[in-house]
Amino acid sequence: MRERIRQSAELNRRSMNSEIVHQLDRALALENEKGPAATAIAPDLNTTHP
Repeated sequence: MRERIRQSAELNRRSMNSEIVHQLDRALALENEKGPAATAIAPDLNTTHP
């Protein structure tokens, strides 16, 4: 998991901490929009967009 975060952070020009916060924000927004069940089965989010 750490390596995936590192790669995503590098790709998006963010620190690892910023990438983690960004991914959590996106996951929580999706959960609020679609509900917890949709979040659990959703494929990995595309991290190429800042």
